[in-house]
Amino acid sequence: MRPETAPTGYSRLQIALHWIVFALIAQHYLFKDTMSATWDRVIEGLEVRFDPLVLAHVAGGADARMRRAQG
Repeated sequence: MRPETAPTGYSRLQIALHWIVFALIAQHYLFKDTMSATWDRVIEGLEVRFDPLVLAHVAGGADARMRRAQG
């Protein structure tokens, strides 16, 4: 027995969340080598050169943490 109020498609929110998750997974896949190499240098105590991908990662993480702290 099928309910009368069954949705006929995906909501805008579901579509937006799908693409956000896709973008996050794609970013992780594309930039994992850069982040791993940088982190290895940090752990070994070596100098870390500037990399815009690393800056974007750190800035994005800092932004997310500040937004979470604000509630």
